[in-house]
Amino acid sequence: MKKALYGMFASLLMMGSAVAQIEPTLDPEKSSDPVFFAFNGTRSTDIIGLRLNIWGDCDSLTGIDIGLHGDTTNMYGFQFNILKSGARDQAAAFQLALFNEANELSGLQLGLWNATTSTTGVQIGLVNVAGSTKGVQIGLINRTDAMHGYQIGLVNVIRSSSVPFCPILNVYY
Repeated sequence: MKKALYGMFASLLMMGSAVAQIEPTLDPEKSSDPVFFAFNGTRSTDIIGLRLNIWGDCDSLTGIDIGLHGDTTNMYGFQFNILKSGARDQAAAFQLALFNEANELSGLQLGLWNATTSTTGVQIGLVNVAGSTKGVQIGLINRTDAMHGYQIGLVNVIRSSSVPFCPILNVYY
């Protein structure tokens, strides 16, 4: 039990250092300055600050995203949406929604369904799916192709492991 607690603590520290290394960048070829407050937003807009949305989409968001359905290309900060929080490219973020999605996540996803291509951090939900994971997956069903960490749940699948399925706890380093 002590090793599991130490592992969780180490994973959270690793997640924090990974988030600190990613710095938001703005596209220098854009003609407009970043927006500090937006309602919904457009795909060509960079937002630094707060976005309130019903069905929002923007290029880069640094700050807080609150609403019903929020998508961005890059997300740095907090995404709190009822239906979906999504980042098409990078997310150094805390995502909270029924469905969370990111290509590369450094942070935490909390929802019913969490999906990433690459995770450095923690996924907590009923279903957690990732291409590669460095950290922890906690849920009813956890699946990843490659793992450096552990899974806690009823169904735990690490496809690259010599023991690809193990209920309750699955660990691979």
